Amino acid sequence: MPDYFIFIIIFLILGVIGFLNFRSNVLAEEVRKKHIIEELPLTKQDVSRLFSKKQSSRSKYRNSYHHRGGGIDFASFDEVSPLKIMGYTVGAKGLGLDERTKVLNYALFGDFQRYMPAGIQYDYRWGEPGSRKRFGAVFNHIRRVKDLRNNRSGMELARRDWNADLHYIRTQQGLIYRFRLY
Repeated sequence: MPDYFIFIIIFLILGVIGFLNFRSNVLAEEVRKKHIIEELPLTKQDVSRLFSKKQSSRSKYRNSYHHRGGGIDFASFDEVSPLKIMGYTVGAKGLGLDERTKVLNYALFGDFQRYMPAGIQYDYRWGEPGSRKRFGAVFNHIRRVKDLRNNRSGMELARRDWNADLHYIRTQQGLIYRFRLY
């Protein structure tokens, strides 16, 4: 069989895969838009308070020991996650499975940008509701928090909750983006 014939077959196969993936992206976008939650159980004032607390805690610790070295300056983190906004907590004193699932759905599919103070480009950092970027950002946020506390004693329930929530996120992402070939 001539080499150009093999090249044409490979090219056609890649073309078909590309077309099918394009079509799957269109289908995934339709499914994603159906899941977007426009109205969240919060107000702009609730979100503004979180950002103002973040600003005041940063200025409070600006000259502290933690800022100059020695430890992690958690007050300097700019990130306010959709999980934090919706009150996500795990472990013995955390939310139950049903409540966490509801919060995870808000975090994954909620339109937070409309509640943000002026000048905050929330979707730029966390992705649009239901997007791959949002799924990845929420998943990685939970994974990082879990990894930071992985070796602490007394965190068994929290680790169990985080693992269940990470599994839930992957399952939901698979339901929306299930059409991809690669």
